[in-house]
Parts: sequence; C-alpha cells; structure tokens
Amino acid sequence: MTDEAVNVRAKLTIPRRFYEKSDLWGLRASMRLLGVPLIWIVLIPFLYRINPWLAVAVIVPLGIAISKTTILVHEAVHGTLFRTPALNWIVGRVAGWWTVVDFAAFEALHRQHHGHVGDDDDPQLLDYGDLAEANRRKLAWHLFRPLLGWNIRHMLTLVRQRLRMQASWFMVLGELAGLLAVQVTPSFDSRRIICLARFDLSSGCSKRWPIHVPAAGFLRACAHAA
Repeated sequence: MTDEAVNVRAKLTIPRRFYEKSDLWGLRASMRLLGVPLIWIVLIPFLYRINPWLAVAVIVPLGIAISKTTILVHEAVHGTLFRTPALNWIVGRVAGWWTVVDFAAFEALHRQHHGHVGDDDDPQLLDYGDLAEANRRKLAWHLFRPLLGWNIRHMLTLVRQRLRMQASWFMVLGELAGLLAVQVTPSFDSRRIICLARFDLSSGCSKRWPIHVPAAGFLRACAHAA
C-alpha cells in the first residue's frame, strides 16, 4: 500500500468532527488538563495530615499531570485548540506559565521546527534526535532524564529565542508577571493551601514566605523524616 493510499484510508476512518475546530472541545480539554493538577495540589495538605509521605508520593502524578498541559501549549500554537484565535492566545499563555514555557518563544521555535524537521538546525531536535536507533536502555534514559533536570536545556533554548525576538519590555514584563502569578500560590488560605515559614500545614503559621504546595509538602516531609 502506497503512502498516498494510507493517507486516504486514514482520512476515511477518522471522523470528520476531529478535523473541525471547536471552542467547546477546547474548553473541555483545558479544564481537564489544567484541572487535574489543581486537584492534586488541593489534596496535598489533606494527604499530608494522614501521612507526610503520601504528600511526597503525589509529586510524581502531579508532575505527570503538569507536563501533560504542554499539549495545550502545542495545540494553541497551531491554532487548533479553540476555533476563536483569542482563546488560543490566552489559554496557550496560561498553560505556558503553568509549565514554565514562554509561549511566544515556543511558538517561534516550533514553527522553525516544522520547517526543518530532522535537520541539524531543527531547534527541537533535542526532543527526538537520539531516538532514531535507540535501544531499550537509551529509551529509558530519554524518559528518565527530565527528572534530573535535563529539560533545563530546553528552557535555555527558549530564553535565547526570547532574547532574539523584538518585543517591548511591557510585553516581557507582562509575561513574567503571568508566570509568577501562576507559579506562586497565593497565600489567601494559609492553613490548607500554603505551607509557610515553618513548613507546618497543621497550624496557622505566620503569613510570610509562601511556598508552592508541592515543594512545601516535600520539604515538610523531609524535615519530618529527619
């Protein structure tokens, strides 16, 4: 069967509605992919009260759930998450802030990627370049290395792209403000949502030095174990 025949057959078997943009579909996908990590974050303090190590165990599924929100960034870049362009722009940036991805820089790099797939100058070759002839050991390393901070290389690529872009300081500061707003959990509910100065979820604590819940649960659990 030729490639053309395979493509024709694929188009015949995939329902037409999957080719159509939908604001409703985008809303459902956004609520699901952004909502799951929020649920895990809210549960961490309650799990900690049961057993501190339950809070530590949540970090793994929480990290997986957060990483899946990059799907929203990718689809928003292609303009396929929502039918309405403005919604792609807004949700794409919010999802980017959630995963510490500069949406504008990623959009520029991703468009370059589609023009140079597999080439040495593909800016996203880091994602798949070593998988062409990978054995099981290399594949396992490819999947495990992000846990060791390997993805910092990707962040540096985005930073370099942002520095090359022509953008006003007002826009850059706006992006940074959005990133901080999403990454730093507000301290409006210190007893349940935020672990404060002493990493103590069971008391009122002073309202200083708010810490993101996953990190707080982990630090408190480590301190308790020590």
